[in-house]
Amino acid sequence: MDILVAGARISGLTAALALRRQGHRVTLFEQSKLDQESGAAIVLGPNCNGLLRKYNFIPEKRGATLCLGVSEMFLALPSTLQDEPYQLIQRRQLHEGLKVLALDPSQPGLPVTINTPSRVVSVATETGVVLLEDGSSIQGDVVLGADGWDSSTRAAVLDSCESKITPFPAGKNCFRFLIPREKLLADPVTRPVFHIMNTLCIWLADDTRMVYYPCDDNATISFVAIHPSHLTDASCGDWHTKGSKEVMTSIYEKFAPAVRAVLAHNDPEKIKLYPLMDMQPLPRWTAGRLALIGDAAHPFLPHQGQGGAQAIEDAVSIGVFLPSKTKPSEVPERLKLSELARKERAHRIQQESRVFGLDLSEFRKADFDRLESRQRMFRYDEYENSRQILHSHSAIMSGSDAGDARV
Repeated sequence: MDILVAGARISGLTAALALRRQGHRVTLFEQSKLDQESGAAIVLGPNCNGLLRKYNFIPEKRGATLCLGVSEMFLALPSTLQDEPYQLIQRRQLHEGLKVLALDPSQPGLPVTINTPSRVVSVATETGVVLLEDGSSIQGDVVLGADGWDSSTRAAVLDSCESKITPFPAGKNCFRFLIPREKLLADPVTRPVFHIMNTLCIWLADDTRMVYYPCDDNATISFVAIHPSHLTDASCGDWHTKGSKEVMTSIYEKFAPAVRAVLAHNDPEKIKLYPLMDMQPLPRWTAGRLALIGDAAHPFLPHQGQGGAQAIEDAVSIGVFLPSKTKPSEVPERLKLSELARKERAHRIQQESRVFGLDLSEFRKADFDRLESRQRMFRYDEYENSRQILHSHSAIMSGSDAGDARV
């Protein structure tokens, strides 16, 4: 079948890998030129780490750092918490690795086609016709909306009342930046903190936090500085908006000396600022031949590092439900099955991420079991979950066909 994908980021490229392996022809339409992938680093939790490996993406070959500890809570417990590694990788390394695999002729299936810059502006869900910003159109058997939190394809699955469900600012803004670890080791104030490798740490005040973790095989430290949105102007929502070093320093002036020293080492030209965005759960992710995946379906707050992981799970699920012998007439039903497999889990983790991001005074009042949440996230294999659902569905349909034949 011909698969059209709006967006060539994490969910779109992962879906392309899964679907080319099933023998489909995949074309991606990406509105950017794919030359400015940013966002600092990203968490590859065990629930998505093993999925990526199924498609020959080996994180450590792309500079991923093994994470053995999260603040005081150590993760070196594979027998009880996870079967796959917990790793930390720069977003550009993940994206570039996925793109290379999607285009590689030596990988199973046909290499995908990526059109840039090419923006999808609308989708006819019943026919699979995609309208591009340049006025041209193309038809496919399946259309995937993988075009992020500001998706243009989302409107096609909603009715006129539901169209009011759109992303909104979550009340927090975020600075992101990278600092070479050797620079922090050279400072006697920061050395005691950053000589410890393979560890993600969270520094917390009531309404402000700073998260840091290593990537590039411990050579680079990624920082995420989350603070109340009224303290900074990040209304445009662009990953590439420049942040102010002076403003950031004033926000964190009451933090520990090591935190203030970190900010002093920061390159003011490389600080990015953007708002955290949230969205009410959508009533559905599919309509006809269109399915939303990743942030187009469920924008995630970053507090549990699951946005990328859930996008990868979405993509892998779509690949499972559309095997090579899928008929075009079966597509709408198969996309609904993928939504059935994914929706409840994604929305639950989305809500738990909101809770985990509450101000400390509010979080202490919440009924939230962090260990149970972590186990639920990590001890899970979406490939197997989707495969089992498809197997059960196929068995039911085979029985139904046999009954019809007997009649």
